[in-house]
Amino acid sequence: TLSHSFFSSCNLSLFFFLSFFFSSSFSFFSDCYDSPVVDGAFGEVLTTCEKIRWTVEHGEEVLQTEHRPVGMIMGHKVARVQYQPLGVLAAIIPWNYPFHNMFGQIISAIFAGNSIVIKVSEYACWSSLFYCDIVKSALGQLGHSPDIVQIITGFGDSGAALVNSGVDKVTFIGSPEVGKLDEGSSRHI
Repeated sequence: TLSHSFFSSCNLSLFFFLSFFFSSSFSFFSDCYDSPVVDGAFGEVLTTCEKIRWTVEHGEEVLQTEHRPVGMIMGHKVARVQYQPLGVLAAIIPWNYPFHNMFGQIISAIFAGNSIVIKVSEYACWSSLFYCDIVKSALGQLGHSPDIVQIITGFGDSGAALVNSGVDKVTFIGSPEVGKLDEGSSRHI
């Protein structure tokens, strides 16, 4: 399937790309040790690499059908939880930690067999579009459609439009105030 072959093939490629990118910039980071730049770069990148590693190692097991006990009275029945792709997911993510927040949503969505549309903060548009290009390039090079990952930018009205666009499920990361606005406009959160 897409999710399994994508992560099997791209896990090490992404890790090596990120390692090269940040190791080639090491002199820059060492000059500003103990700064927000170092914290953001390594906090986001290492956390994201760990999510990729965990997903590759445990993802298939977590998504396996689970059989549940039904009790003596319903002994003639069978109960199970079966995970199926939902379709098109939406994620609304904040300005802080744009790399981790964006890649975290993409990793989970693709591995579970879904496509995803991410509404990024208006304060993180450039970096988010850059990161999306990395994902689309990896998908294309591995023979998958780059269109399964989409980014939209804009203010709150863009997020509201996404929430009400007919997507199958919405994930929201952000402040409670903004979450309440989005919750009021959708049954998918």
